[in-house]
Amino acid sequence: MAPIDSEKLRFAAAAMMLSRRKEARLTQVTVAEESGLARSYISELENGKYVPTVDALFSAGDCIWRFAKRIDRRNRATSTSHER
Repeated sequence: MAPIDSEKLRFAAAAMMLSRRKEARLTQVTVAEESGLARSYISELENGKYVPTVDALFSAGDCIWRFAKRIDRRNRATSTSHER
């Protein structure tokens, strides 16, 4: 098994967190408040400064997923009401 390239992992995690947060239309402040992580830590993760811990990935990911789900439900409700 090849060793893990921590630099690639760091930047892949950063790109994923940033794109998912923006897709969910969330600020770093909102993710920080909802996940219990510091806003500065969210920023550092998104800039590839650190490889996130598993706990940090789950905390931030859960927050982003919950908000994205709410937006999706709102969009569906809006499109359904326009179709009537």
